[in-house]
Amino acid sequence: MPELEKENIHYCVIKGFSIIDSLYSKNSVVSRDFGDIDFLIEKENVSKVNSIMERFGFIQGYITDKYTIEKASRKDILYWRLNSHQEHKYIGKSEHSNISPWLYNYIDINVTIFEGGKMPIPISTEEIMLHTRQKTLSNNINIICLDYTYEFFQLCYSFYKDTVYLSKQESHDNYCLIKFCDLREYVLKYREEIDWNDFIAIVNRHKLGNQIYYTLFLVSSFYGDLDIDNIISKIEVDKQIFLPHWDEILL
Repeated sequence: MPELEKENIHYCVIKGFSIIDSLYSKNSVVSRDFGDIDFLIEKENVSKVNSIMERFGFIQGYITDKYTIEKASRKDILYWRLNSHQEHKYIGKSEHSNISPWLYNYIDINVTIFEGGKMPIPISTEEIMLHTRQKTLSNNINIICLDYTYEFFQLCYSFYKDTVYLSKQESHDNYCLIKFCDLREYVLKYREEIDWNDFIAIVNRHKLGNQIYYTLFLVSSFYGDLDIDNIISKIEVDKQIFLPHWDEILL
């Protein structure tokens, strides 16, 4: 993170790692697992970030059956760059790798919070990066993350986005309980910090009501204790929202 700042690269930490410390950490015990650290950067800074990652020993690749890091082919790297919201995953050896060979650090470099690739981007990353705040984690590490309103918006859209990928649907991972829990815990803790009027304005102005309504209706119905019906009712949708039957979902 300091290296990104030294290079004047605007970034923020998003998804699970940005909320674990504040929502799931108590007395140095973390109750939520996470698989990687997600950074959001502007696309123009990808080459600079790639150089920094390589300098710190991270490789764009995958883990082999023998628990070694294999560099991804140029074709795979380009495929991710052209067709995804992120670069091919970066993998680096963990300080614990000498005693546990499958322990590695995984980093995702995202260039948008939306689908990316050939899909039009409703809100530019440059615009989103104007809405950040600094946060100090319990281990005194400073990170930059999105402000409460945009962070909640990003979490909502991330949940929706994972439900539309065919691979997620086929593996029945599209209604992951931990993501339901993230949204619930975020509302319960930061209800007063979220600017709900701004949140609704963002959603409606960029015509993202179908996606966000879908997400919030699911989470609100699932838990029943969020008291956000007045928020949901102000979200503009332009098509019929087909919601799942809970008895058909593998939980």
